[in-house]
Amino acid sequence: MSGKFEIRDPLLRWRTLRSVADVRPNSSITFSIGDGNFWQSVPSSGNLTAISPRTFVQWNATLSTTDGLVTPSLQRVEFVYEYAGLAVRVEIRAPATIRVDDTIVLTAIAFDAGSHTVSSGPRDFFWTTNDGSGILDNGSYSPGGEGVYRIVATSKSTGASGSISITVVANNAPWVVALFSIMPAGIAILAAAVLGFVGYQFVIRRLFAIDDIFLILKDGRLLMHNTRRMRADRDEDIFSGMLTAILSFLRDSDREENGELRRFQIGGKTTLLEKGTHAYLVAVYSGRVPRWAGKDLSRFMANLESAFGDVFVRWTGDPEDLQGLKDFTKRFVSRVRYRPPRGASGRAA
Repeated sequence: MSGKFEIRDPLLRWRTLRSVADVRPNSSITFSIGDGNFWQSVPSSGNLTAISPRTFVQWNATLSTTDGLVTPSLQRVEFVYEYAGLAVRVEIRAPATIRVDDTIVLTAIAFDAGSHTVSSGPRDFFWTTNDGSGILDNGSYSPGGEGVYRIVATSKSTGASGSISITVVANNAPWVVALFSIMPAGIAILAAAVLGFVGYQFVIRRLFAIDDIFLILKDGRLLMHNTRRMRADRDEDIFSGMLTAILSFLRDSDREENGELRRFQIGGKTTLLEKGTHAYLVAVYSGRVPRWAGKDLSRFMANLESAFGDVFVRWTGDPEDLQGLKDFTKRFVSRVRYRPPRGASGRAA
């Protein structure tokens, strides 16, 4: 039985128990975990997520054999856990467009490097805006006039900040009514169809967005990261936290190579994972992910493997070998629906 394994960080949850051992045929090692008063068996996978987040634990190892000439040995035991760190980034959630007479309440959320929520109360942030005539008080915003205004929320604890742009429009738009009143019926119908399509595209893009794309070889090396939202002064911490969370998910999930689409959360965002022949494709979405997103991701993964699969196999780590890869992803991140380039091959989802 071990001594106490104590955590001084703000513990969120236990993740896994890992061991380095020599277990020969006809022998075994099993583990249990507890606090000295109770013991709970640890699954063979080492998954500890069902264990309540106590600030300290002890472990017990049982070594057994059915062959008197063979004995197992244990060299090392590690505990992996999640904890809440300091705020490194801030996200603001608010409507993209409001009217002049509206008053809205914005939500700011601070995340640590592991994409855990650190704070979300409006009084945990300093709020500023370039709307000189507007009123901004602890996240409650009343615009001072029409225009596009920037709102910034800064964490009081670490100084990490996030921003959002809000378009303020008049209470009505009489030009639309005037335009249709002077148009012949046929042109009006055509205009309505065009406006409807543009409106559909606008609404869909407002409902969701692809914030990040990761392409990771199956040995864990990062091939490419493409993002639309990170600021240069905070890239390193945010990128490190997201990549750590993704790699942790890949290690903890089952290892069956069945190409199944997987879904999990990172910092309040929905993340979709698609397995290819040589790599994993990970897309991080904000907003409501459409039902067809999985099919698009699968189709894009197939095109990537077709176009770059040979490069993935022999990649030595030289970025020069991946020229054209980032540009290839622009077809995926810049459109509402993904359409393969002409001549592209690969399985259709």
